Amino acid sequence: MHTILGTHMLLTIHTHLHRYVASSDPAFQLRIMPAGAALPAHDAAGCPLVVAELGPLLNRDDSSALARRHALLVPLHRRSALLLFDTVGELDSLGADVVPLPPLLAARLRHAWVRGVCSVGEDLLLVLDLHAIAQHVAAGATSQPGDRP
Repeated sequence: MHTILGTHMLLTIHTHLHRYVASSDPAFQLRIMPAGAALPAHDAAGCPLVVAELGPLLNRDDSSALARRHALLVPLHRRSALLLFDTVGELDSLGADVVPLPPLLAARLRHAWVRGVCSVGEDLLLVLDLHAIAQHVAAGATSQPGDRP
């Protein structure tokens, strides 16, 4: 495992089709998943581990074919979520221009996964709430057929 999370850092997360920004959290663990590696069933504390591809959660057409992946382990209360994506980088939050979503727009989103927009060079990237995404993934793993997410 390689840790690249700084105290004043934002993560730039690359899926197959898109780039996103997310706040780093000392509780998150960044991992590199080698090609052909079996995904663990439990985290280091023995809690059940739910695995999800980040790209298709955000855009159903955003599936990766890469064999070597990055993963972010997000610990929750009774389990952990392992979010898979293609690559990750860092962005200094002190120089980043992050704008929160207006309440009207935030209220129209299906899930409260987007916290705002960040200007990175010439691009505007969505700022993700990885903890909220991990909670959704974990809730989906425990829901029964017919339950609404």
